[in-house]
Amino acid sequence: MYRKLAFIFLCFTYLNSGFAQETIVRGIVSDYSNNLIENATIVVNSSDVEKILTYGITDAKGNYNLKFNTSQSSKIVIKLSHINYEKHTDTITITESLINYNVKLHKKTFELDDIVITAKRIKDTMSIKTDSLNLTERSTLRNILDKTEGFIISEEGGITFQGEKINKILINKKEVFVNQNKIALDNLEFGIMEDLQLINNYRDKFNMDFDNFTNSVININTKSDFKGVLKLFGDVALGYKDKYQVKLRSFLFSDKVNMYLTSNTNSIGDKEFSFKDISDSFKDQSSGFFKKSITNFFSEDDLLKSAFDSNTSLTLRKENESSRLGFVAYFNNIDQTKTIYETTQSNTNVLIKDENRTFRNIGNSTISNFTYQKVLSKKTVFSAISDFAYTNLTNSNVTSISNFVPEQNNISESNSNEPNSILSSSTLSLKTKLNKNLFFTSSLEYDIEDSKNIFNSHYSLNSNQEHLQQTYSFKNQFKKVMIEFDYRLNKYLSSSLEFKSNFFDETLNYKSGISRKGLLSEIMLQLRGQKNNKIEYKIGITPQIFKFDKVEKNITELEIDAFASYKTNENNRFRVSYTKTNDLFDLYNNIDTLIVSFNNRLVNTISIENNITNFNSLDFRYDYSSIIKTQSFSTSYSISEEKNYLEPIFENEQNSVFFYSNKLISNKKTQSFNLAFGKGYYLSKNYHLLRIRGGVNLSRSKFPTYIPNEAKYEVFSNTYNLSLGIEPKKFFLDEVILKAIANNQSFHLDDSKINNNSNLYIFSTFKKQTDKFEFSLIAGQQYQKNQGFKFRTPILNLNTNLKINDRLNIFLKSKYLFHLFNFKNIEFTNFNAFSDGNLIYNNYNRSNLNYIIIGTSYKL
Repeated sequence: MYRKLAFIFLCFTYLNSGFAQETIVRGIVSDYSNNLIENATIVVNSSDVEKILTYGITDAKGNYNLKFNTSQSSKIVIKLSHINYEKHTDTITITESLINYNVKLHKKTFELDDIVITAKRIKDTMSIKTDSLNLTERSTLRNILDKTEGFIISEEGGITFQGEKINKILINKKEVFVNQNKIALDNLEFGIMEDLQLINNYRDKFNMDFDNFTNSVININTKSDFKGVLKLFGDVALGYKDKYQVKLRSFLFSDKVNMYLTSNTNSIGDKEFSFKDISDSFKDQSSGFFKKSITNFFSEDDLLKSAFDSNTSLTLRKENESSRLGFVAYFNNIDQTKTIYETTQSNTNVLIKDENRTFRNIGNSTISNFTYQKVLSKKTVFSAISDFAYTNLTNSNVTSISNFVPEQNNISESNSNEPNSILSSSTLSLKTKLNKNLFFTSSLEYDIEDSKNIFNSHYSLNSNQEHLQQTYSFKNQFKKVMIEFDYRLNKYLSSSLEFKSNFFDETLNYKSGISRKGLLSEIMLQLRGQKNNKIEYKIGITPQIFKFDKVEKNITELEIDAFASYKTNENNRFRVSYTKTNDLFDLYNNIDTLIVSFNNRLVNTISIENNITNFNSLDFRYDYSSIIKTQSFSTSYSISEEKNYLEPIFENEQNSVFFYSNKLISNKKTQSFNLAFGKGYYLSKNYHLLRIRGGVNLSRSKFPTYIPNEAKYEVFSNTYNLSLGIEPKKFFLDEVILKAIANNQSFHLDDSKINNNSNLYIFSTFKKQTDKFEFSLIAGQQYQKNQGFKFRTPILNLNTNLKINDRLNIFLKSKYLFHLFNFKNIEFTNFNAFSDGNLIYNNYNRSNLNYIIIGTSYKL
């Protein structure tokens, strides 16, 4: 059958080419000063029906070479364009198969008042092409950027272009989504977009600064129908086995007021926002206790047995010439259940215990951010920022445990943790321009965290019923004062001198109270600049002095933040960076014995009130991307080092209780290498697009462990991925992708391998999109292996959408269909292994969030 299909294809190809000849047009494009012009676009049309025969761009030496089929003595229209030059159009008669055609272009001329604006736009604003992508009205910003060379998009909402992070998405040149990438990526649809841009020279007018630095942002210009008009979208869906989704989106985009509301209540595991959306003030100053509990509300997990999520976010922005007001709020409510089977082995692979656990997380959280900025005068800007967070969570689990060391016994546990936290942060700042070369900034900040945990355990050991309870709380207060002077040395270099004082007052309430009070004084000297939009550089050195009450000796540390970036042209960027940071340990780590469960206790024998952990990282990176050529390449290498940090390591077993000890690890080194590439090829005269993408990630971590003497522990992880995709024209499918991802992880103790885990994912994606109908099918297999254990899991996801009219759509969404209908031989869904060097833990998942729902989407 395949031979017949190939024969038919060749026959059609022969018949199609039998009435035409291959013609080559080549040449050099330059200006009238004989400067060669790179990235000029050449389009060849047939003169009779204006049909595109071929197109291309010039290389670094201005050369182009185009091939196409046409009949003898016919005419073609050749069009040349470049953003800095006048367009050139000419008609050529084909008299031979090879034509040399050199062209000189005229430079564009501008009036004096337009030079700065136009040159800046040309140099630093890049239109993101969407005309050649298979998109429909419901395609999201994530779909667009995933197909655009140079962009890397993470599931959590991280956006980078040529290695540079993007944290702002503008609507009609107004700031709307600030550190809210996931909401924008998954909810802004192509149907509202007039055009899409990457702006590399964005400057916030409410943040006065010199011209040495600018930021990269994404700007979406909406269609006129979506400007100044309140829009409302609603999705309602029901499915098999009580699955459902109710989603509401509403927005108003205008020149002065911008509003975006999204609400998603479902039982299929969808979350509207991620941990990246939380304000930086919480990330920088909040405790590890808060970060761990808040993660439950933001992290998506396909391996749950059941889930209820209700996510609502509200974004309000009001901006005029002299002031800007912003308010963002997130409301979360969750009820999640997960079941796992875990085995614990010694580093010689002897089985120590196995566990069957069912986890349930129930809780709610509220997080808000308020920002107000006011231009008091042409030289002064005032800012006020306030953040608030509240979390209330109950983590409960029921566990059946079989211990085999020193002798076999069975334990039944029912545990619960009830962590809750209240955090607030307020900052007032004033920035003044003293003269054309000098800025002065002053700020006051007050942060507070009040957290508490109640632990309860009901357990049965050898038929004896017992109860454990542990309660602790802690309160952290930080009062910060900062003044800063920014001085411009020349147009390429600026300097900053910053003085900061952080008064900290922390209290741990457990048994006898433990407190830590003191002062952190910092003096930062920074040099930064930019030259010709090609070279960027910064180096900041900050000596730190930690002074603790009741401790005579101060601790002196040094923080460093430096990078250099060089762009040879718009497509190539080299970057090197180095960071060194220091942090105090969370005070709650000073609890002598933290009860994780009856079967697991964490012992702290180290007094960490006045200890400081250090982190260093050196990174090298190269990025190349060309949207016009549909190709990209990036590679990076990083070395990081963590010093004086706590690592829980198994210590011993006593009376069926496993004791872990918090060890102070002197040095942990991690090396990683990443490589990614992508290339698109246009095939035949119909311009079928073939995309090839792939990547390699290699990492190695090394740190000491104790068994009980010190030993060297290493983890090696290698990931490889490759995908082949074809976007055929005039075919019953719009896109077909075959993708494979292979991962191998191994653990080594004193250069001897103690465990190895490997995964292989192979799947295909089939898509069809028209104005009325969308179809997407993902089918594949997941293979996992650990030592002698192996299994496979099938993958089958289906999504369709039918447009009834401009307001109404009907859709079907499904995931893990084989698991939904309980196909045979699907006992496990995922496997994960990790180790502390002493023990090896193998986690086996038996369930996932499988569903099928059918619903309607309505636009008002």
